[in-house]
Order: sequence, then C-alpha cells, then structure tokens
Amino acid sequence: MKIVENGHSVCGIIIPKEPTPRETFAAEELISYIKQISGAELRISDEYENSIIIGEPDRNEVAASIISQEEFEDSVPGPEGFIIKATENSLLLAGSSKNVGEFERGTVYAVYEFLERFLDCSLAAYCKKGVSAGEFVPKRSDISISTTTYIKNSSDVKYRTAIVQYGPWVGEPDHPLNDKFISWLAKNRYNRILTWSGVYESAKKNGMLNEME
Repeated sequence: MKIVENGHSVCGIIIPKEPTPRETFAAEELISYIKQISGAELRISDEYENSIIIGEPDRNEVAASIISQEEFEDSVPGPEGFIIKATENSLLLAGSSKNVGEFERGTVYAVYEFLERFLDCSLAAYCKKGVSAGEFVPKRSDISISTTTYIKNSSDVKYRTAIVQYGPWVGEPDHPLNDKFISWLAKNRYNRILTWSGVYESAKKNGMLNEME
C-alpha cells in the first residue's frame, strides 16, 4: 500500500468516530513521524483510496471490514497485544483494550512498532533539542508497505516500570527534558512510573501528569 509518493500524501488516516485520548495520540504520532520522514502530512480523513485505520474492530467500523472482532481477539488477547495488517490499499494499526487498565496502549505500540520495524526508525534514544544524539528518522520521498501481517499477541512482561528519582527530595518536575523522557518511555513500551510523591504533586500542577497519562 502506498502512503507517500514523491513527497506527497496519498493516504488518509481513519480513527474511531469517538476516539479515546490514546487513539488520537497514536494518529498524531504517526502523522508526526511520516512528516519527519517524507515531508508529507497525512490527514485524518476517509476520502482517500488508501487508508490507515487506527483502532480495533469494535471501536473502528472500517477495521471491522478487515478483521472481525472475534478473529482480532483470538489473535491479540492482550495485555497490550496489537496487530499490524497491510493489504493492497489499507493498513490496520490496532491494539487490544479489553484487559483491565489497558487503555489502548497496544494501539500506540502498534504505531511505534510500525515505524521501527517497517520504516527503519530508531526510537531508542532522546536528547535535548538541537543536539544530534537522539532518535534516528530516515528520509525518503516514497513510503509504501507490502501486504503483510505482524502480530504481537500480548506483552512479554506485564509491568515495565521506570523508577524516576531526582537528587533533591522534590526533584526537578519542570526540567526541560521531562517531556522527551516521558515520550521515550512510551516509545520503549514502559507502562508504569514510580517517583517521589512531591514530584507527583508538582506534575499535577505543571501538566506533566497529563503527558504521562
């Protein structure tokens, strides 16, 4: 399926009619990285012949035309399982959401897996803005994916925890690298953060807690 041709988008993104914050975030991340790679800006629209579908079948009716909910649940029982399924004119990126506390993280992980496994991005590092020491994002004017199916049926480890500590008791909840660090945790499939209660209370005030969630 063609996503970008000669630096121009030839594909739309279809999200659920009532997307969750994670489904919206997954689409935003995909749009951001495709633009970094090719300069093309994907749009959330069903008016394209080629479409990227975000979300599982019972959340996105277009996904249901590609795989039934029963087949999806058999393939991706979770927790945090996901599927990447490409056909001639569609690409499904969807994660499980039926397990308690799952919150469609699998759908976000499907986007990151697609970027790394199929588009050769490396999301394993981060650094301050302007320093060339972080992620690697390739540059290309054409992006396409052959017909394929990749399934991660569940996470290998239920809890993947970052213990976030700072030198002082309260630490530095306003540190300029915090946003990048939180983003790095998600891209590398962490799903839990432990930190000082003082940092947590500060994070509620400065918006960092919303970013973590």
